[in-house]
Amino acid sequence: MKYLFIILFLILSVNVYSQENIFDTVRNTNSIENVEFPDSDLIYKVEKHPVVDIERLTTLLKYPKVALQYGVEGRIIVKVLVSKDGKVLKSKIEYTDSPLFIKPALYAIKSYGYIEPALLNGENVACWLTIPITFKLSGGDSLDRFFEILNGLLFLFL
Repeated sequence: MKYLFIILFLILSVNVYSQENIFDTVRNTNSIENVEFPDSDLIYKVEKHPVVDIERLTTLLKYPKVALQYGVEGRIIVKVLVSKDGKVLKSKIEYTDSPLFIKPALYAIKSYGYIEPALLNGENVACWLTIPITFKLSGGDSLDRFFEILNGLLFLFL
């Protein structure tokens, strides 16, 4: 019983210590002026967030051949670190409906070029930007592809 209390005390003290560190980190994140690589999990206050033209970005997307062949549609959410010069320094996948969309999405973002950076106190600063990208077949392509696959399956069974 004595050891149980000691173990419980140690667990609680470690938990409280780690929470204090988290709160200190969050309190100190209100300024990113001197931060070269801000943490992607923290929220920073800026006057203006980085800007990406989603329509222009979608024109750079190349639909994956396998996804096109089987009529796969979906979304991917990419988080990118935009430098104060408007260049993409890092990127990470936050969510994807299919791993087929990862390479084309990252390639499109890389091909996009200059991204308008975030502003703080009238100066450009590095900041993370979340970019949602939708892979959608145009018009009736997905429905037509569905019937082609269905027809192929029926042919196999007949």
